Amino acid sequence: MWVSAVVLLTCTFSAAENRDTSPLPTLAPWTPMQYQAGTLRVWGREYGLQTSIFPNRIISNKVSLLSGPVSLVCRQGNTQLVATGRQVTTRLASPGEVDLASDLSFNEHLKASVTLHSEYDGLLVYHITLSPQRKVSLDELSLEIPFSGSTAAYFQKYILMNADWGQQSTHEIPKGQGLVWQSPFNPYIWVGNESEGLFWFSESDNGWRNGPAPLRLVRQGNVVKLVISFINVPTELSEKLDFEFGLQATPTRPLPAGWRSIRTIYTSPKRAGLSPTEPKPDYTILWPNKDDWKYFGFPEPKDEARMKAQIQSLHDQGIKVLVYVQAEAIAANVPEYEKNIAAWQYLPEVVDNFSSDVLAMGGAIHAVNPASGWADFFLDHLQNFLNTYDVDGLYLDNIYAYPDRNRLQYPSGTVYPILSFRSLVRKMYGLVKAKNSHNLFMIHMSAHNLMPVLSFSDVILDGEDIAARPWTCDDYSKMLNLEVFRGEIYGRQWGPAPMFLSTLGYKKCLDTFQQSKYVLAYALLHGVLLWGEFKDDIVSSVYKIYDQFGVNNASYTPYWESGKYLRAAVNGKPAADIKVSLYLSNEQGRRRSLLIVSNLGRSSESVDIQLDFKALQLLEPQRVHIWSIDGTTHASDLTVQRGRITLIVPGYDFKLVGVGD
Repeated sequence: MWVSAVVLLTCTFSAAENRDTSPLPTLAPWTPMQYQAGTLRVWGREYGLQTSIFPNRIISNKVSLLSGPVSLVCRQGNTQLVATGRQVTTRLASPGEVDLASDLSFNEHLKASVTLHSEYDGLLVYHITLSPQRKVSLDELSLEIPFSGSTAAYFQKYILMNADWGQQSTHEIPKGQGLVWQSPFNPYIWVGNESEGLFWFSESDNGWRNGPAPLRLVRQGNVVKLVISFINVPTELSEKLDFEFGLQATPTRPLPAGWRSIRTIYTSPKRAGLSPTEPKPDYTILWPNKDDWKYFGFPEPKDEARMKAQIQSLHDQGIKVLVYVQAEAIAANVPEYEKNIAAWQYLPEVVDNFSSDVLAMGGAIHAVNPASGWADFFLDHLQNFLNTYDVDGLYLDNIYAYPDRNRLQYPSGTVYPILSFRSLVRKMYGLVKAKNSHNLFMIHMSAHNLMPVLSFSDVILDGEDIAARPWTCDDYSKMLNLEVFRGEIYGRQWGPAPMFLSTLGYKKCLDTFQQSKYVLAYALLHGVLLWGEFKDDIVSSVYKIYDQFGVNNASYTPYWESGKYLRAAVNGKPAADIKVSLYLSNEQGRRRSLLIVSNLGRSSESVDIQLDFKALQLLEPQRVHIWSIDGTTHASDLTVQRGRITLIVPGYDFKLVGVGD
């Protein structure tokens, strides 16, 4: 495993001594890697390396992401040179990893040696040594990734948890030609659409020679080019320059089998006796609390026998148990942390001494670097915990890869330890699955789709950051938006099952039912799992309808693709605020469709929906069934007239419409 970051000249980070170099086992659900005839194949994706060690094509979901080859380009005045070299040497080829190398040339005065380390979930890590044969003047050295216009709809960038929390990290790529976006150094950027994309990252810009905007998106016709400039100021090179970056096409894994049936609440063991009025979950999360756990986020119960009894109590109710852990933070009162604080801690120090659940357990939590000895200590402790307690998986909170300037780990500068964190989480995933292949590994990652890490998860939980946005009770439009839901929370572009964490109740300014309906109007429309600040009766009512319809085994069509089945109009015109997604079910030989009709605007609307029953492969009925949910479920029928139904949807609300048997 490669865990070093960008380096200056021939310096290396001391963290390189802790690299995981053991052979990688291919974990389920991934398939063994294949490298033949210049094509690197992993689950669901392939990278074409026929013309260079950089991809000339990337295929994900059978879709080509690129409009041309990825290139390493330098500019000297008005002269642009592209690094070339077709000879690629195989250094290692195994089911879990493939290592390649190539020598490239810009001209007779500037050469580059490139190594590529790739892993079975589609991660590519490049290390480049730039070698001037004499003193060379450069104005720019950039990696250029040209995306097809259909691929480049959204981008996501890293936001710093403490400083930028609540800022929107996912955006539509701006319209227009030429330069459409630029940024100072950012450790990652993802470019893609609702189905697939490409993740670029670098752990550091140490050694880069750049001005204020080394990351840029440039549109040229129908092509959107991501430009990463390692050098973009006049630079004289007379010695070698090393730097490193990674790529990973998404989605990185298949959705878990039966993922739509995952329903969870969080509780402490003392709430093991659940009220019969609550929707019965498949999973519950044992949250840190002072009665049952010694430390916040560190899996060490106060009483082994009592914890085992509480877990058994939940199992007796048919509820599986996940345990809350943190892998990038530790309670300050854990004795081992007190002994190793100098080597383990992030610098500048990252401390949570303000969250109510943390303070309730008597202290603060400190961020710890996964490149340090903390990782081995934590994995050993976790292994012992999993061997002792009959839990059904883990809930991992916080995966932010904070910038670290701890000189004991990184003497050369600031590093975002993405690859070290990936190694730690991959091993956690392996421990969870080794205990039982059906165990669940859930990661909370709100606004941080750090795919080299999140690849090793079954469920990703997104949305907590929305509560920190600058919205007010009389302006819902700033609370939720389709840009974030389609480009991020929708989740099919990532791989793990998407779950929306609603924390909008933090504001306490919406009626509980009204708030829940508003949030569900977005969440149900995008077909994501639900957890968080919802009125339980509403969610329970939705689940009952879903179960009655057979949503778990149905096919889903999002609103931006539902035009092949239906058209929605208000007063004869396309309905701007009305969106309709649908499920199609063939369960037990019964062909049916369930429509999710959401009104994302403030005003109530009378909506005409023209259904194409031939495309739906349904016989046109005389009536359809409609459900309204407002504390209780109200069911009624609507008449179908020449394939059209008309219904009224209040503002910030939704209706469920059943069509068929």
